[in-house]
Amino acid sequence: MGTRTSVRYGVGAVLVAFALAGCGHGAAPSPPPSAPAPSSASVAGSGPLPPASDGTNLDACKDGTCQVQVTAPARFEVRGVKTSVTVNDGQVTIEQTDDSTGSSSQVTVSGPSGTSTVASDQGQVTVSLRGVSGNQVVLDISSS
Repeated sequence: MGTRTSVRYGVGAVLVAFALAGCGHGAAPSPPPSAPAPSSASVAGSGPLPPASDGTNLDACKDGTCQVQVTAPARFEVRGVKTSVTVNDGQVTIEQTDDSTGSSSQVTVSGPSGTSTVASDQGQVTVSLRGVSGNQVVLDISSS
């Protein structure tokens, strides 16, 4: 037991000595590393959005396949699945509900990397976020 105690105190003393050796002597401390900047303006919630092949035509989504720019809040249907999109401080919430099966999905994401999938009586409907700027988002919607 005595050996363990002296080793524990010995290690503690060495750590304190190292900590004190770096205080106030020699070169000025280096500044903390800065956080990397977002790689795209759409990640941060501002800046240009990627183009949407169906523009702002939400009716293009009824057949289950579209790529649209949505101004949130918005509600529309994709193969019978009720889909709503809201944006709050760069965070996008996608909610999907299929009344015929009782399936629902809700996902909140920041940046163009979120996906929501819900099973409908006609298969699965997947909504993927491609970009966000203010209260506008570009969605890639597919079904299987």
